[in-house]
Formats: sequence, C-alpha cells, structure tokens
Amino acid sequence: MVLRLSRIPLLEEFSWRAEMTVSQSVIEEEELTPVFEQNKWLLELYWQWKADPMSKLTPGSTEILHVLKKLIMLLKIFTPMPNDTVATIYPQKLSSPARYIFEPNRHQSSVPWWCTALAPPGCIMKPHIDHWGSSVGVVYLFGHKLWFLWPATPHNLKEFDDFFFIKDKVLTVADTVDRLEGLQLLLADKETVEKLIHWTPAVIHAVFTFKLAAHSGFGSWNINHWDASKRVMETYLTAAE
Repeated sequence: MVLRLSRIPLLEEFSWRAEMTVSQSVIEEEELTPVFEQNKWLLELYWQWKADPMSKLTPGSTEILHVLKKLIMLLKIFTPMPNDTVATIYPQKLSSPARYIFEPNRHQSSVPWWCTALAPPGCIMKPHIDHWGSSVGVVYLFGHKLWFLWPATPHNLKEFDDFFFIKDKVLTVADTVDRLEGLQLLLADKETVEKLIHWTPAVIHAVFTFKLAAHSGFGSWNINHWDASKRVMETYLTAAE
C-alpha cells in the first residue's frame, strides 16, 4: 500500500488526505517494547487473547468491554468511564456487518454508549459505522494505529448499503478505497495521547493496528449535527423497510 499524505483540517490537526495505491500488504508483528512492562496485567490479557485460537477467528479489533469493567485500575487511569452507561438498541434489520463479526450467535443485544477496545499488532478492523445517528468521540490511549475515514455523503451511504443489508457480507478496506469518496487518514500515535478526536455522524471508518493499541469511544448528540443525523437515520430506516 502506497500513501501520499497531505494535511487537511477535518479532525483538528491530526487529519490527512491520501492518494492511495493498494497492493498486497503484509503487517509483520513486532515484539512489544519495554514501555508496556509496567502494565503486566495488560500484557497477560493480550497474550491470553493471542493464545486463544477462537479469538484469532475474529477479523477485527477485540472488544474487551466486559473484561475492562473488572479492571478498576485501567478504568481509573486510562478512561473517564461514567458511573452509568446508556445503551442503544438497534432495530433487527439494522444489524451491521460488524455486529455479525462480534456476535457469532447472531443475537441482538445492547451496545454500551461508552466502550473500550484493545487491538493486537497486525489487527485490521473492517469498515463500519459507530452509533449511527450520533456523533462519535474517540479517546486514544496508547499504541500505533492508522484510521481510514470516509464522510457520510449520499454516494458513500449508498455504496455502503449495498453491503450493509446483505447478511454475512462484509465490506473490505480495499472495497471502500475503490468505491467510496473523500478518504482521509488519521495517524494515531504517541502525539495524539490525551486528545479527543471527534467526527460527525455516520463516518465510515476502518483501522489498521501496527502495535498493541487501545482506545475508548462514545456517542454524543450534538444539535449542530442534527441535519446530518436526521439524514443518516432516514436513509437507513427507509432502506430497512
């Protein structure tokens, strides 16, 4: 994959425009650096994930919300987790490809309004949308990630729909690069620590993880984005009829 990058003012100072040439790409796993030695419990969690063959079948970021809730140290140090969480229940017909990936039993369940994800080196999170009609805030914790972002334009939503409503069909990063418009990149590394990255409703995004990394995310309703939220929800509710 060849990237030609230039800065653009989309997500504060951390945004990039990319002209991409996609070819066969291999991300080699690197040994974890000593900086993680102070968080041995986190390393143990990572290696436990790596040793579990069933976990390797998950083609995306390993969501560890339920585990992290039990790790009080992490919640106090890394994430300003609220005492109470708000859950969003999605209509049955709006089951996204990401939900099929993370829920092998195909059953619907609530999605916490605030959640944290840990991704191992070499992980590729396939294109998806978070929280649908709301805006999204992302708090970068640590690691090295490359985010692919596509705005919720009518063209992009239409292209995404073609895959979204086909059960077990997942849109790949290569597909989105070829078919969607307005690609922008966000490189998350040590310079983005403690920064809140915020984007408008229904931004389609995918993530490449180069080193062990974690981030927290939450949905937020903003009156300034009302028109965009309304348009996105109308699009998918109409398509689901």
